[in-house]
Amino acid sequence: MDIATPRVDDSAITTHKIVRTAGKELETPAKALQVGKLRKAEDVVDTARGVAETFATATNTKLENSRTSGFDRLADNLRLQAERAEDDEIVVPFLKFDDTEDLTLENAKEAARLQSNYGDILSVPLQTELTYEANDGDGLGEDPVETIVENTRTYLNAVEDLEIEKPVMAVFPSISKAVTDELTKMYIDRGLRAFCVDFNRRTATAKAQQDQVITPLMRSLLAEDLHEVSLVYAVNLKNGKPKDDGRRSPEQVYAYTLGFDVVGDVHLPPRLPPEVFEDMDDPSGVRLFDSDTLSFRDVELDDVDEYLPEDSEFTAAEVRRRVKSKGNDRYRLSNLINAELISLFLKLIEDEDKEDELFELLAASPEAIEEDLDEIADIVARVIGSDN
Repeated sequence: MDIATPRVDDSAITTHKIVRTAGKELETPAKALQVGKLRKAEDVVDTARGVAETFATATNTKLENSRTSGFDRLADNLRLQAERAEDDEIVVPFLKFDDTEDLTLENAKEAARLQSNYGDILSVPLQTELTYEANDGDGLGEDPVETIVENTRTYLNAVEDLEIEKPVMAVFPSISKAVTDELTKMYIDRGLRAFCVDFNRRTATAKAQQDQVITPLMRSLLAEDLHEVSLVYAVNLKNGKPKDDGRRSPEQVYAYTLGFDVVGDVHLPPRLPPEVFEDMDDPSGVRLFDSDTLSFRDVELDDVDEYLPEDSEFTAAEVRRRVKSKGNDRYRLSNLINAELISLFLKLIEDEDKEDELFELLAASPEAIEEDLDEIADIVARVIGSDN
């Protein structure tokens, strides 16, 4: 993987990078597209193409069956998603390891093989269930944390044993600064140059994210002179904080000001008891990104026309028809349309040479939350400042 950084905005830790791997090229900042959510007859605007994200859930049992008994559901899942990517897109497969036990070396090798067969950049498995078991702020020595660290080491050993030459992306769970520091050292020592924060459905400006992951990671990359020669990715980023007027803060856009080059999708469902879902009112519209106010808002189906980009591959009539016939389709369509809207916004500020002004654009939004802007400025100050 080759990374060039022609532009840096230290005031917001924002960079413009050109990433080349597998004969493909990507310019950042970029919004990843979960191509598995596309139906056969669907497409998105060209600006939303570039990073094709795929996702599957694995366990030790599934991985063992995949390598020993011809169980090909995992492979088929990743293959079918990857086939929806365009030829020039960088495919990044994520595997969620859904066990709370040790990842065996042979199963880690199977995970790496699957990712290598159907992707351009491998990624350390997301260890969601173990992260849920760990208490917020747990350090090294706690059972779930030690298992996460050892499973990570096992996966990296598996990649080395297989002599896979494709780049590997590090993954950081949202637990504690001690965990982030330990994993950062491991990843840097292994020569990794792609780093992903699993936000675990937290916002980019959440205090825990600042202290436990973002600040220590970004400071380490700057201290090791790696920030301009590495790719920094975000996944499972909640979007965003609710406001009094029914809008939500644009956490996915905030992430670009905090040093993230690519923002991926949310793969994890909310962790809520069944009775909470039963009491929730069904939404009547779709939640879309509003580039005029840099916020998200719940848009009634009759008003979708006003928010779709002119060259969107989706029509308002089709969105209304699909949501009315299958209510849950609103979430899939929202993700796809928002990938278009955010990508078009990023392209616009690039064309207008305003990438260095992203924080100022956010601050000028009438929907800006002052506390969010203060938190972003605080993170930047701590990352590029001299205090510990």
